[in-house]
Amino acid sequence: KLIEYYNTRQNYQMTLTLATEAVKKHKDNPDIGVQYAIALINNGQYAKSLETLEGMNILPSEGAKLGKVVFEQASLFLAMDLISNKKYKEAISMVEKSKEWPETLGVGKPYDVDIRIQDYLSVFCLEKLNRKSETAVLQKSIIDYTNQQMVSSFSNILAIRLLNEKGDTEAANILIQKMSKSENPIQKWVVATSKKDQTAINNLEKDFTTNTNFLIIKKLFEVTGK
Repeated sequence: KLIEYYNTRQNYQMTLTLATEAVKKHKDNPDIGVQYAIALINNGQYAKSLETLEGMNILPSEGAKLGKVVFEQASLFLAMDLISNKKYKEAISMVEKSKEWPETLGVGKPYDVDIRIQDYLSVFCLEKLNRKSETAVLQKSIIDYTNQQMVSSFSNILAIRLLNEKGDTEAANILIQKMSKSENPIQKWVVATSKKDQTAINNLEKDFTTNTNFLIIKKLFEVTGK
């Protein structure tokens, strides 16, 4: 409860202090271990978070899904740090790592997985490595998934951006129109961002400041310069 309280106050350093003490006392408790990994991410310690998760053995009944989610988030943040340092080959490897489903995290890979962020980062890195011929399949995968699933997700913005970059503004506008019908704040943010409605963006983002998925998308924008 203390960890949850301090997270809502965005006091991430205090949360990490509490989580560190808790994990020392309860080394074999997977729930505390995952919370510790989350606290490390919130404090920018992505490599240590990943290392922590890789050293855990979570049973399916012990919050395994969250463990995989945090594993993916830590890997993606690390990949984007590598991109910031222009280490594109290493970044691709870390992106691939983020797509893994380690048995020790106790959750099996579902049939349908959303890897649009991974694909988008890979496209960016491949372009930087002058391997543009390898990007078409990845770009198509991002666009197709968005059209077929139409779920509320920050990642929807990636398909719209790709379509606009390709010059297919009609397809991009169709996607925007479909999302405009939703009252979901995440979809509203995607629409506002697509239309560059800064007032709406600012109002919506006030509620996303502690949403790690949102922070990943924002960092993606930052490191790709898009």
